[in-house]
Amino acid sequence: MSLSDVEVMEVLALVMTETLAVGSEVIEYLGEHCAIDMAEHWEADEAFLGVLRDREVMLALLAETGGSAVASANASEKGATIKGLIADHLTGANDRPKCERWVPRWMAFPPRAYSERGGVPMVAAARRAKWMIGEEKAAADDEEAALIRHQAAQSDDLAVKGAVAAQQDDPQGAALAA
Repeated sequence: MSLSDVEVMEVLALVMTETLAVGSEVIEYLGEHCAIDMAEHWEADEAFLGVLRDREVMLALLAETGGSAVASANASEKGATIKGLIADHLTGANDRPKCERWVPRWMAFPPRAYSERGGVPMVAAARRAKWMIGEEKAAADDEEAALIRHQAAQSDDLAVKGAVAAQQDDPQGAALAA
């Protein structure tokens, strides 16, 4: 009761954002629509570098943070060396030029992938969001739209299966949640 209305609204905004699903259509639409600059809210840390496994992606990250010449010169290095170079460029350590305000492509609005292989949930969610609000070009994107509809249907199927499983585990709780 001692919080001001402004403080309550700040807490409410934080609680609301914590409930939004990362990589969902809503987040991707709002991020782009509100012109969110993730560099103001995120920076790479040791945990980020720890989960990098894909060589092609690591070299692309090194090219973005240290330049294409650095990436080319270190293309045959081990993953740990490449990660170390990325970290050096992000922090300015070991006399490397510091790369300021960098975020991976998949965290930007709109998100992009580093390879043609796909598999980036944020990119797929952004495409689904555009399709859902009618921003996709219908004629040029018929095949992609079909894929997006299929992915959306799969997401819906998973949500239904999860709700059924939750109801089987706790019928009263599931009924209250609905």
